[in-house]
Amino acid sequence: YRGFPFRARFTVLWETGLRPGTVSEICSPGDFRKGREDLRIRPEIDKNRFGRTVPLSIGARKALDAVCPEVGIIFGKHDFRGLLRKAAIEAGIPEERANRLSDYDFRHSRATHWVENSTNLVGVAFLLGHKQVTTLNRYVRPSNRAAEQVLAMAVGDASGENVEDLVNQGSHATGKSDSDEHLTSMPATGGNPPPQAGPATSA
Repeated sequence: YRGFPFRARFTVLWETGLRPGTVSEICSPGDFRKGREDLRIRPEIDKNRFGRTVPLSIGARKALDAVCPEVGIIFGKHDFRGLLRKAAIEAGIPEERANRLSDYDFRHSRATHWVENSTNLVGVAFLLGHKQVTTLNRYVRPSNRAAEQVLAMAVGDASGENVEDLVNQGSHATGKSDSDEHLTSMPATGGNPPPQAGPATSA
C-alpha cells in the first residue's frame, strides 16, 4: 500500500457515487486527464454497461488531478477492507460496525444523500449509472433526519411566517374568516396542512 493514493480514491468514490469497480478501472487519458471537468464511463467498466460522461465536482477534479498519470490506470484494484476498518475504528466508529464497512458504503451513503437532498432524481440516476429512476428506491430510507429536513424546508418556504399567519392570509384571499374554515382545510395558498407532531422515532 505504500505510496497508494488512498485519500484520492475514497474522495472520488464519495464525490462521484460511482461503483468501486468502475473507479478502479478509470484510465488516463481516455477516461480522464488533468484539467478535465468530466469523466467518461466506458460501457465495459460499468456494471449496467451504461456508457456515459458525468460531470465532476470540484472535490473530485482536485483528487483526480493530484494523482492522474499521463497514461495508464489511475487507481487499479486493491483490497482496502483492513485499512478502511482500521481508519473507521480510529475515527470513533464502533468496532462491530466498522468491521462491516466496505468501499461500497461510500456509494450507498452518497446515493442516499443525493436522493434526500435533490429534487432532480433523473440527474441522480444518471450520476449513479441507473437507467431507471425507480431503481433509486433502494436508497430511500425513512428516517428522523429526513423528517427534520422536510420541516426545515417548510419553515424556509414560509419565509418566517407562522401557521396562523398563513391561515389568515388564506382567509383573506378566499373571503372566509378563521371561524369559517377549519385549519385542516388549508386556504388557497398552494400549501398542505401542517403535519401533526408525533413521537420521534429513530431509523
